Amino acid sequence: MKRNRGFTLIELMIVVAVLVTLMAIMFRIMGIGADKEAMAKTQRHLQGVNNALSGYFAAFGTYPPVKLQGARDIFSQVDVYGVQYGQNDRRDNTLKWSNVKAACRSQPVGVYFPFSDNSMKAVENLSNELKELCQMDGEEFKKYRDNAEVLMRGFDGLTRKSEISIGGRSDTSETDGTKTADWKHVQVFRFGLLSFLLPRYMFMTRAATARPWLYDDMAQWLENNEDQREHHGDGRTIYRWQRMAYDMNEGHRRYVAMIPSQAVCARWMPNFEGIIRYGETFFGIDTVERDADGVAYGRLSPENAYPEVFCPSGNPSGQYMLDKMDVLDGWGNSLYYYSAAPYQGYDLWSSGKNGKTFPPWIPTTQAEFNRIGLSGSDLETALSWKSDDVR
Repeated sequence: MKRNRGFTLIELMIVVAVLVTLMAIMFRIMGIGADKEAMAKTQRHLQGVNNALSGYFAAFGTYPPVKLQGARDIFSQVDVYGVQYGQNDRRDNTLKWSNVKAACRSQPVGVYFPFSDNSMKAVENLSNELKELCQMDGEEFKKYRDNAEVLMRGFDGLTRKSEISIGGRSDTSETDGTKTADWKHVQVFRFGLLSFLLPRYMFMTRAATARPWLYDDMAQWLENNEDQREHHGDGRTIYRWQRMAYDMNEGHRRYVAMIPSQAVCARWMPNFEGIIRYGETFFGIDTVERDADGVAYGRLSPENAYPEVFCPSGNPSGQYMLDKMDVLDGWGNSLYYYSAAPYQGYDLWSSGKNGKTFPPWIPTTQAEFNRIGLSGSDLETALSWKSDDVR
């Protein structure tokens, strides 16, 4: 009669070793597949934006003149928001990714604007949820605790003073004992690349009826639009901002869509189909980027709760995030754009899998690095950052 016996220790070790090897192979195959998928997505998104840029150039004779929203200085230090201080005494003559990233983002791709009035309650609810997550223990809440200073300061009163805007400008006034920033120096609108390639009047006037003072006092709005006195699309009188906001909020969107600078966007809009994170439908083209299950990415959720810009209201306790539209690469990072006056050329790229890059306006040569005070090891670091960039 044979007795059943269990595995010996050596046999068990062999089985475990085989399983570990098989799992390693499987994960490697999955990783390779994921990288290929991310690369394909990145190339598709880059191609779409490149096609739109070609259409813009054909229409206007230049590439989008995105205003600098920061210095192209890789030594300018940044605050907890990732925003450059813009002060001469805030320089760090070492190579740091946080500083380099801010310089590379000086001409952003994404466009930021106020949430529409019907979204404000959702923003308030998310604000409260984020405050709670910042105070909770446990490894799963670590990312919120690490960003608590940004999140809590953003929603509980903006008191950044000289750091309120790029360039170090700040006008502050006392309101109930609390220093609040002058609205003229707050980035309510952020005019990135997409604000030129999308019909921006159609989404940037949505909050106008609820907050008309945005369009009366905001330097960011006026500096970019003070000369925009275009004729109404149907040939009526001069089309002013107040009337445009009224049409957008009263269902007369076709009037705004007929403005020449907006209507021309329809030429290249098919290139944006399905590639804009938090996009909308423009001229019948659904630009909304969706996940593998076909679900649109949520604008408001704790997982996406790292807003780059905060916007104070007249009441310093009434903080809220700005809405945005952006084009991301396959690894979840925004694309990079660079174009210098007279805007006859441009560079558009992804930072690749490693999520880091180096500005194209600085040659990655030892001679150049010596000139700006960096070492040979810094050159190696910069080259490694841009080694997997995708263009």
